[in-house]
Amino acid sequence: METKLITRSQVDTCGVVVTYIPKAMGDPVQSNIDNLFYFRSGDDFSVAPYEMVKRLFAATDMPDLHLVFDSQLVKLATDGLWEIPIILENQSSAIAEHVKVVCSSRGPIRLRRISNR
Repeated sequence: METKLITRSQVDTCGVVVTYIPKAMGDPVQSNIDNLFYFRSGDDFSVAPYEMVKRLFAATDMPDLHLVFDSQLVKLATDGLWEIPIILENQSSAIAEHVKVVCSSRGPIRLRRISNR
C-alpha cells in the first residue's frame, strides 16, 4: 500500500490524499479494523457473505476426533481376554483420513466388570 499527498505547491497545507492498494493475491481480504472479510468488486470492496467465506475456507477445516467408550460393547471372551471396541467420533464436517490409533496396556489386569464411570 502506498499513500501520497498531492498539493498545488510545496507550501500548500491542503491537498488530496491518494492511496494505492495493490491487488491482493486472492480474495477475500480481512480488514484489520472491523475483522470482516471483503472481496474486490470492480474498483470497490464489498463485504463477503458468510457462506462465501465458509466455502473458501472449508478445505482447511480439521477433523475433530474424540474417543468414545461404551461399556455395553465390552465383552469378556471365553479365553479370559477382554474385547474392548475402539470408537472414534468425528464431530466435524471435515473427513478424517489416515488416522492412526495407538493402544497400550500397563500389563495384565484382572477385572470382574468394566464400567464407564
